[in-house]
Amino acid sequence: MQRIEFTLICFLGLFGIQVVSTVWSFFYDLSLVWSIFLILTALSGYTIRLVNGSSETFFLSQYLAFSKTIFSTIPIVIFALVGLSIAYVSSGAPYFIDNDSYYIQTIKWLDEYGLVKGLSNLHPFLSQQSGFHILQSALNFDYFYSRFNDLSGVYLLLGFLWSLSGSRDWNPSEVYRKSFAVLFGLGYLFASAPSPDLPVFVLTYIVIYYFLRLYDKYDRHLWSLLTCLILQVILFKVIAALLILLPVILIARSKFWKSKSVVVAISLGLLFAIFYIAKSYVVSGLPLYPLTAWSPLEPDWQWPQELADLYTKLTESQSYGVYYKNLSDLSFWGKFQLWVNHAGMEGWFNKLTLFCLILQVLALFLPRIPGKIKWILSICLLQSAILFLTAPQFRFFAGILIPSTLLGIIHCVKPHRWVVVSTVSTAIIAGFVFAVLGTLRNPFTDNALMRNDTVETSHFVSPLPNARKEVDGVLRFRDPDSYRDGLKHHHAENEDFIFATYDLPLPAAQTELLDWIENEYNIKVVQRSEDLKDGFKVIYINR
Repeated sequence: MQRIEFTLICFLGLFGIQVVSTVWSFFYDLSLVWSIFLILTALSGYTIRLVNGSSETFFLSQYLAFSKTIFSTIPIVIFALVGLSIAYVSSGAPYFIDNDSYYIQTIKWLDEYGLVKGLSNLHPFLSQQSGFHILQSALNFDYFYSRFNDLSGVYLLLGFLWSLSGSRDWNPSEVYRKSFAVLFGLGYLFASAPSPDLPVFVLTYIVIYYFLRLYDKYDRHLWSLLTCLILQVILFKVIAALLILLPVILIARSKFWKSKSVVVAISLGLLFAIFYIAKSYVVSGLPLYPLTAWSPLEPDWQWPQELADLYTKLTESQSYGVYYKNLSDLSFWGKFQLWVNHAGMEGWFNKLTLFCLILQVLALFLPRIPGKIKWILSICLLQSAILFLTAPQFRFFAGILIPSTLLGIIHCVKPHRWVVVSTVSTAIIAGFVFAVLGTLRNPFTDNALMRNDTVETSHFVSPLPNARKEVDGVLRFRDPDSYRDGLKHHHAENEDFIFATYDLPLPAAQTELLDWIENEYNIKVVQRSEDLKDGFKVIYINR
């Protein structure tokens, strides 16, 4: 069998679980029965290999080879430091506001019911149901312990191990691979949240590396692996859809259009497209969500156009730090000024985004930049242009922006070995200190949750609750015993954040949000039946 890196085996394993769990979630919840099925499937595969005479499993042999490589590259102390720091950060409660509004609830719904019809009607942010959240739900073993929503940290650790387990060559592509650790500190900011942003960043970084390798020397097996990773990225975050151009570019150069690997990859791509359309249809009734213009079917749980547009405006307004109703009063230049001068850490990230984009535009005109790099930069700039017209938040840019900018710098500067080694070592240590000492972030952010971030060594054994509200105080909520006009829901008390749901029992939504939607749009949210699995719909009120 052709040798494949241990970390890639892990990524492909996650990819396989992604495929199966997505199909499963259409019919059942991702809880105990799912875990039993997953374990039995894994044991069956292992048994089949033993029956076929593979007593020395491929996975084990690759793990031993990987261990030999990684520990000859970095000291075991550094490896332990990185592992502990990721566990340390992951044990804390996320400080992203999205975690308290829909991350936790998305995973809870998948844990307890799978994909639910019309869930977007209950809470606009639940319309997304990212593929990453399906995978997180598939692997969080909620029936055993409720605080295992740390798949982002797993991706960060795998990315770090992949970075330092490559060849000992010192060409620009290998320097790019090893330089992933330079960005390690940035990953700490996202590791505690069950958000697709960090996995998308890690996978995109890896995808770019293998695109560079395949551009120079085509290999159908590696091309198939690259395509699988890209499909997973897109299912995690659809804004990354332009990455699908990379395998198309490679196959066009290789002229192997009729190979079996291409047929299989196209079939897999079509399968993932069906997954995405079906998932969007179930959750919102809009097959191509976030696009709302096309909806040939009109199920009774379909998300109203008014609420879909509202969510789009809320996402865009968050990028500029303005009230959503004021967006129409802003010119493009006005939005740009607000975006650049955004308060807190987000403003710093926006300035970094602008700086990186300027560097990339300049790099496109440099003759020393090879064509394969210019392909990456062009896709990044095209995706950035789309984001500027929709929701220019740094975390949406970062997945491809940071890796492609670093790649361009490496090809221009061609740093010496000692520069890369010292920079990587410094970045690892600085990232660890930055993660552990949360007070160091205070001058750069206006996020009160981030400023007051505290993680203690005891949290290695007993991680903090999933929601910040439970960390900073007692999470009090109203437990309804009857329907409220066709809807039974839990509601956080003494809460100013209208979109808050925290880690409340299902279903959860602030009464103020439901009342506001009813008063603003004459829309009332109701359950389709008393069984929550049947989902939610809306009825229009005649006033």
